[in-house]
Amino acid sequence: MKKIFLCFILFFTIPLGYCQQIIGLNGLLNTPSAFMKADGTFMVGANYLPREVSAKVFDYNTINYYLDLTFLPFLEVNYKMTLFQMEEGKYTNQDRSFAVRLQLLKEKKYRPALLIGGNDILTTNKANTNKIISTSNSGNQYFGNVYVVLSKNIPIRKSKFITNLGYYSDLFSKGQSKGVFGAIGFAPGFYSDMNIILEYDSRVWNIGSTAVLFKHLSLTVFLYEFRYLTGGLAYQFVIPH
Repeated sequence: MKKIFLCFILFFTIPLGYCQQIIGLNGLLNTPSAFMKADGTFMVGANYLPREVSAKVFDYNTINYYLDLTFLPFLEVNYKMTLFQMEEGKYTNQDRSFAVRLQLLKEKKYRPALLIGGNDILTTNKANTNKIISTSNSGNQYFGNVYVVLSKNIPIRKSKFITNLGYYSDLFSKGQSKGVFGAIGFAPGFYSDMNIILEYDSRVWNIGSTAVLFKHLSLTVFLYEFRYLTGGLAYQFVIPH
């Protein structure tokens, strides 16, 4: 109950800006969206991940940190590190992963935005040879998936809904996300900078909020499976060009 109370306090006191997925990419809570940040947006951040949120190999609570860059209006790249416990209670290694997002269609009045993307698409096999889009069991790719997603803003008087629908492929045998995912967010007319998000991430339901504070700080807070409190903080800015 304390966790639920904390989340609802955050929902109604934090203004929402760009949504930020827990792995550091533009998205909702634990799912991607088809929206993009402004061209030239650079972001660095970190997230706390309870063991229930991470891939199965992480049977303990951990942290990820990342660098993210939208360097074209339609292209976003991300490099993420997730801490490993090689010794009990000691984080002595990290899992490295690379992600890319390509927006195929921008949102218009009657058309949703369309995007394809891939997480953890760069791996290293047993021979220590880098491979792109490797589907073999020799690489880690614990967070690996390829997806397509549609996103649309739906104004209703002064309020607004955000709708999100997508599909994770089963290209990666070790990937934790497979199948259909979707989400809905609501920004009430009396406070348009607030958004409450409910999503299904292909495995469980989550509820939470993402906010941008002081134009540069991005905060994510949500309840995974309505039970496990997780979140993160990032700093973002637009590189002059």
